[in-house]
Amino acid sequence: MQWPSLYQLAWEIGFRKGQLKEAKKILRMLGDKELGPPGDQIADVIERLTDLEQVEDLVLRVWAARSWPALLGPLLPAPRAAAALTRTPKVRAGRRGAVLCQRWTPRRRP
Repeated sequence: MQWPSLYQLAWEIGFRKGQLKEAKKILRMLGDKELGPPGDQIADVIERLTDLEQVEDLVLRVWAARSWPALLGPLLPAPRAAAALTRTPKVRAGRRGAVLCQRWTPRRRP
């Protein structure tokens, strides 16, 4: 690879990163004004976005959304339900024989 093409590639990558950073900044500014300040989880989701087209689409949908979760929808991690966890006894082998201990484990689905 020649130096001019390597330089051009590095410039294009930096340019794309700058565009993504500015699009996220615009999304936050418009969202703060229309939807209110986002929570920590919402802010983390916005910071983890890496697709420029996706961020631009979110910017265009800010005015139609009623809340941050409605805007980001499938990008948010699914909440872990407390009902999905049950306390089940576990038997562990120790130096003094079998020991019964309880810990929270995911419930197995049939």
